[in-house]
Amino acid sequence: MIRTIRHMASLALVAAACCACTEREEVFYSTRYDIVRVEAAVTLAAPEEEVDDTADSAAAEALRAEVLAEAPVAAGGSYALDFVHYDGGPLTVVAAQGGEALAGTFTKEPGTASIRFAFGEADYTATLWHYVDGDRRLTLLAVDLTELLRERHPDLAIESVVRNEYTSTPYR
Repeated sequence: MIRTIRHMASLALVAAACCACTEREEVFYSTRYDIVRVEAAVTLAAPEEEVDDTADSAAAEALRAEVLAEAPVAAGGSYALDFVHYDGGPLTVVAAQGGEALAGTFTKEPGTASIRFAFGEADYTATLWHYVDGDRRLTLLAVDLTELLRERHPDLAIESVVRNEYTSTPYR
């Protein structure tokens, strides 16, 4: 009889453990990055010989326009991160104000200033920086697109291309 009671108690513990594993993971920290503006910083290498600066300026402006047109989150959009693990969890992205919410995931390596976002067809890493607006230090998400655009435009002497997403979130 006692053996049967112990066996049933063991089964109950195993069943409870299994149920606990299938429950939704609990969020222990959330943060949100509301995007207030998006800019592109483009630097082209200075040519070896004197050439028309207008062509370089036009190329830089074309790259800026390309980066802004392809930005997955525009001003008015947002990223909402729910940490369910120490290094990441589910991500909800709204691409533009009034837009539909997209589900994805994010990963942030503890001790680093970078976050990898994956949602829809987008998969990129942003570095957390800060900028000053009046007397407030706010978060800036900087996405280095240099290698991607060098591959697309091998004819241009691209030194760097960075998409800067300015947020209204205080920098921590």
